[in-house]
Amino acid sequence: MQNQRWRSALAWMTLVVGALCSSCQLAPVAQEPPPCTANIPLRLADAPGPHGHPLASSPWKIAVGEKPEGLAYVDEEMLLAQGETDSMGRIALLKHESDRISALACEGLTPVWFVYPGYTGQISGVRRSKYLSDNEDLLHRLMLEGYFYELPAYSVSLFNSPSVTEVLYMARQDYGVESNEALLKKLRELQP
Repeated sequence: MQNQRWRSALAWMTLVVGALCSSCQLAPVAQEPPPCTANIPLRLADAPGPHGHPLASSPWKIAVGEKPEGLAYVDEEMLLAQGETDSMGRIALLKHESDRISALACEGLTPVWFVYPGYTGQISGVRRSKYLSDNEDLLHRLMLEGYFYELPAYSVSLFNSPSVTEVLYMARQDYGVESNEALLKKLRELQP
């Protein structure tokens, strides 16, 4: 009985507030930020794209903290994951490793590093969102394929810069497509 009175009173207050504020604009409902994943390389190859020769049996490490000077200099206390590429140059991570690396990279408070012989690069968080422009999505996907080590700050004019124009041309040639739209479609099929 007490519970029923409470619900009735709450319904009445909602009705009164709604009637008094029929011309009020409601505050927008806070939306959750888009999911974030780390831009962990999917495979190692001697050249970006589908025609690069896989770097099979290559050791790699992922660490957090100060930038390591090389594979041998990764502090064991800062190590998040390590392994060796398979015969196709692919990098295999366990789900809990991938989740932890993504969380740290997306948080952005401490740098996360991907290291293999002769290369050390920072892993950043990539927010996959329906609000990303196709151009932004294309750049992120090209980075995962090895065409960029790090993405420059995005701007519309970025696509007119000679370095990005050259990379886009090379990627279109590598994937056998003629437009950036077709390239993005192809990469979305490969990287769901």
